[in-house]
Amino acid sequence: MRDSEPNGLIQKHELSQGSYGRRFIDVSLVINQNRGGYLVKPDTVEFWCGRSDRLHDRIKFRRPSPTEVPDEKLTHIGEDGWIYEYLSP
Repeated sequence: MRDSEPNGLIQKHELSQGSYGRRFIDVSLVINQNRGGYLVKPDTVEFWCGRSDRLHDRIKFRRPSPTEVPDEKLTHIGEDGWIYEYLSP
């Protein structure tokens, strides 16, 4: 029997706030204009971080629907129009 529903939303919990992401805040990118490629614009992105106690961290970032209002309990306002949700392990 499972304690949590797969892909179910959970309330915000403490995440380790390491300095890894902060290293790349002021990095500027040089784009080579002679290369081709595709611009990918996802509507949903999920990040998963495994832990030895099996209480994995799962966070889903997604674009909200036009009429959606985040409740700030399970659905949170992020940056650049994204909202994020903590998923059950």
